[in-house]
Amino acid sequence: MPDTLELVRQSGVDVVSSGDLIQRFSAVWNADRIASHQRASDKLYRVKDRAFEASGAPALRDGISTTEYDIQQLMAGWFRDEGLVTDSDPNVSAAENSGNPHYLPTADGAPDDSERRNRSCSTSGASSSDPGAVFADITWMGYTGRASA
Repeated sequence: MPDTLELVRQSGVDVVSSGDLIQRFSAVWNADRIASHQRASDKLYRVKDRAFEASGAPALRDGISTTEYDIQQLMAGWFRDEGLVTDSDPNVSAAENSGNPHYLPTADGAPDDSERRNRSCSTSGASSSDPGAVFADITWMGYTGRASA
């Protein structure tokens, strides 16, 4: 037996999505929402910059060993400091883990990655805790190896 949609189509009606119509009236950002998105984005960029500083060239030059989990926990703390809320801790991954969008480091499974060269920092989306605030999401990949000759 055909489903309801097929029965409607069989009657000669052209079925189209109402997604654009729904979005037009329910997902329009007003000036306050645009501003909340920009504030969240600005905060995420500050957190990203701090994470790159904590895990980048100065840390490697000074022999500071870090793990994916170490940097993730720093970022989670900076999220709180910035007043950001999110549905999960940031994704910080290195080497083979950086290709897995569902990877999250853990305290007991975080190998020393001081020798790993590629590290990505993903925020997983965050917003302020204000009612109606709009999430922002950024993903950056850093390289801490030597420049190629």
